[in-house]
Amino acid sequence: MTTPKIGVVTYLYQIKQNMNYKNLKTPKNVKRKHAVREQVFISSDAKGIKKYKDIISRLPDVRKEKVEPLKNAIEHGIYQVNSERVAIKMLQEFSLFNLFK
Repeated sequence: MTTPKIGVVTYLYQIKQNMNYKNLKTPKNVKRKHAVREQVFISSDAKGIKKYKDIISRLPDVRKEKVEPLKNAIEHGIYQVNSERVAIKMLQEFSLFNLFK
């Protein structure tokens, strides 16, 4: 396989062949007039999402005010499962699951 002689194509060919960016050389016939600066603009919506994501990440994984009473009830043997409530919740979740299939 022969190396193409066109500047940019040669450069891309080197990238493909080497895949080691430290050894890449810019071909002599490719001229750089200006340094390329990249800019990224973040929308106000994205900034808002980041703000709320940061707030959420600081919240505890476990809500102790909900867990502690249940934990105590289970440890003392007084926790009772409301089977009707569980069945209704299962049916609701199953219905929602089927909507998105």
